[in-house]
Amino acid sequence: MMMLRIKRAIAFGILLFSMTFCGAAMVFARPEPFFAFSRTVQAITIYDTQPIPQSADRILSEIAEILAAGPFEYEQLELFVARDGWRHDLFFWLGPKAGGIVYYPLTYNHGFLSGADYRSGLLRKGERLINPPRTLVYYGVHELTHVLTGQHIGAFRFHAMPDWVREGLADYVALGQPQDYVGLDAQLGNQPISVDVMDSHGAYPRYRMLVAWFLTQEGWSLDALLATDMSESEALAIMREGLAI
Repeated sequence: MMMLRIKRAIAFGILLFSMTFCGAAMVFARPEPFFAFSRTVQAITIYDTQPIPQSADRILSEIAEILAAGPFEYEQLELFVARDGWRHDLFFWLGPKAGGIVYYPLTYNHGFLSGADYRSGLLRKGERLINPPRTLVYYGVHELTHVLTGQHIGAFRFHAMPDWVREGLADYVALGQPQDYVGLDAQLGNQPISVDVMDSHGAYPRYRMLVAWFLTQEGWSLDALLATDMSESEALAIMREGLAI
């Protein structure tokens, strides 16, 4: 009898955990009920807890235009502005200091932003407005490029690929290729990227430089880039050898 009770308790615990996990997964997969306002332009919809001004249309239009010129086709994409409070704590629990985040494949066609100032076109993180080039358009394109990358290659590969490819491609689509590889590489060196460098060159300037190099200078296809397991140091060595020729 005792063993039967233990088995029932274990089964109930597993069921409760499964129900809790499934419920949490649904919140991340379908967060619309937690955002009262929305606005759509060219298949890009933004959701917010506050009324969204008409000035947001220009931002959504720019995001749509940049994505349309990028490497992926898409249909409907969504952004959710999870401002301060429980929504931010919930949707940014894995990256509380991030400006944007996705949880692919739960966020199959959408990403989250930490805040938005539509009139200035800048992203808000708490009380701080993030300056260009990391604008609201930049963050929107960056996060949605993650989504489109996941749709293109699947969840396993999306999380298994090297960071310089995953983050570099999102920055490359959002900001384009560097104009001066030699100068940027000399400035960045091998040191960790600081906040000052992010404010000047985007969140992942070294990664973006490498992705741009292999796509534009080495002639790699998008699929070849997404399939590589080359390390960042190996990629840097190839780029620097090419710059020295």
